[in-house]
Amino acid sequence: MQREGEAGKAERKPKRTTAKRAGEDGLDQVNFGQLHMNTLKRYKRHYKLPQDTPTKQELVEVVSNHFHAQEVQEMDTILLFIHMIRNNMNKFDQKSQAGAVGPAVNP
Repeated sequence: MQREGEAGKAERKPKRTTAKRAGEDGLDQVNFGQLHMNTLKRYKRHYKLPQDTPTKQELVEVVSNHFHAQEVQEMDTILLFIHMIRNNMNKFDQKSQAGAVGPAVNP
């Protein structure tokens, strides 16, 4: 026989929480001001950002704006990550597979 308070606990389902967008809670913010100038310059060079950023503060602003404008396909990224872990692969293995577009679905 169940106690009075236990009946409600057995029937409750756990609540699902929704993920917060980047920056809403302040925990996942990237402080680009802490990076060295040469690191910021490499980021700028890699993504071919505008060259007219003479001061570190201007460079931090350009890099930060570019970084936060990037969109990530979360589901594709997670599926690729799981595929690579299951198959003991790394990013270099993925490049060497000719014609491999995404993770294969295992039956």
